[in-house]
Amino acid sequence: MGSRVTVRQIAAAAGVSAATVSRALSGRAKVAEPTRRRIEEAARRLGHLDDDAQPGPGPRGRAAAGGVIPGSGAPGSSVSGRAAAGSAVSGRAAAGRALALLAPDLEHPSYAGLLKGASREAMREGFTLAVADSDGDHALEARTAHALCDHVAGLFLASTRLRDDEIRQLAERVPVVLTNRTVEGVDSVRYDGAAPMRRALEHLHALGHRRIAYAGGPEHSLADRSRRDGIARVAPGLSGLEMRDLGHFEPGHGEGRSAADLLIASDATAVLAYNDMVAVQILSRVRERGLEVPEHLSVVGVDDSILATVSHPQLTTVRTPHLAIGRTAVTLLLDRIAPRSAPRPEIVLPVALVVRESTAAPRRGAAGAR
Repeated sequence: MGSRVTVRQIAAAAGVSAATVSRALSGRAKVAEPTRRRIEEAARRLGHLDDDAQPGPGPRGRAAAGGVIPGSGAPGSSVSGRAAAGSAVSGRAAAGRALALLAPDLEHPSYAGLLKGASREAMREGFTLAVADSDGDHALEARTAHALCDHVAGLFLASTRLRDDEIRQLAERVPVVLTNRTVEGVDSVRYDGAAPMRRALEHLHALGHRRIAYAGGPEHSLADRSRRDGIARVAPGLSGLEMRDLGHFEPGHGEGRSAADLLIASDATAVLAYNDMVAVQILSRVRERGLEVPEHLSVVGVDDSILATVSHPQLTTVRTPHLAIGRTAVTLLLDRIAPRSAPRPEIVLPVALVVRESTAAPRRGAAGAR
């Protein structure tokens, strides 16, 4: 066979994200069966799997994933995680002027702001930023993180899947900053996970919605757990509000469409989505089913990504401070590398509601209206 088949090639052929391919071929994470079959068929067509191969952790059934983008985030070639970590920093004048950002899925829109904020701040301070993508694979993330530590002065872990003890081991080697995660003794920058739910639920409640659904994120997502905790804290304080839990949905391969079908079958007049990607998938499916937003249903997302402004209708969403998180993470790293101010072990940034076209008062007489 010629050149090695990459995860991104399989993802393009199967019409899913690279992270979903990695999960499906590793055999260690739950992926919807039709999606898994589509990925396996694409992998066989491209020569990644033998006809009798079964996905799993072996050398034929598991795809190497990851990539490193040297400098400030310009597109680069995708290579295996172990090789990528080394190639990202080879040839640099000194590790003392290099930082690294490691994320689970750089194709996700929310990481664009994170990367932009981090790269701008690093360049402003005269540092080079290496960027690596673990494709949501725990083992690959651990290997890549340790490889990066050999070559950089500080490490920024975005939405890491690593265990607390693994993170502390890395922090013993170089300064580490986390986002969307807190580990005792390790610096972190995040937004209050309950805040998006509070802003969205208060907005929908003020419009008159009393039966509101939640379309959640991946089952093991820390962000989804924070959102659910936020709902549990906020909902009881809003008079007459009844929540409807639609379940867990993987944004990367269109499961928001299934959420839309469950939403239509429910008595809810509005839905709060895990993120903008799920929300936009709901918008599309609702329209296919012959309903209009916000005339029949109101929809709210979380992130304020580019998807929110290109969707139809434009999406009401909660803006999360990804740009500021990236910028602040680099500042925290530099404060640890060459102390310039008192340590700030945790920084919590605010969120903001952005009202656009996808929310309105429920139709008069609707079951879930005030």
